[in-house]
Amino acid sequence: MHEKNHMIRVALQATIYYDKSMKNNQSHKSYHDISIAISYLVEHAQNHPSLEDVSKVTGLSKAHLQKTFKKWVGLSPKQFLKYVSITRAKSILQEENLPIVRASAKTGLSSSGRLHDLFVTVESMTPGQFKSIQTGSGQKISIN
Repeated sequence: MHEKNHMIRVALQATIYYDKSMKNNQSHKSYHDISIAISYLVEHAQNHPSLEDVSKVTGLSKAHLQKTFKKWVGLSPKQFLKYVSITRAKSILQEENLPIVRASAKTGLSSSGRLHDLFVTVESMTPGQFKSIQTGSGQKISIN
């Protein structure tokens, strides 16, 4: 639960620019719609909600949701969901010390291969390398 609240807070504070004046009702509505979309994506990340699922929750068309989400967050809903999944997976690997196969399942991914691909795409390392670094049994990576 704490992790979910943290993800929502980070998403709302760090990736969404807030229209400073909020004079425009459309900006306020868009902000509200996207905050609902973010909350839904974080809460249902393990089920990999589709754009259509999020569209139904927000009441926006898929095209409008995609465009508005990208404008406010800087990522597509699918990309955002990828970062939510990797954050959850990293937390599980760090805190629960589960084998990678079990961490994959707990993250909601269909296989350890999916977790591997996600890590390589987002973190440029395998889940095993990440786990080794976190436990201190692997080499630290530094960029000079």
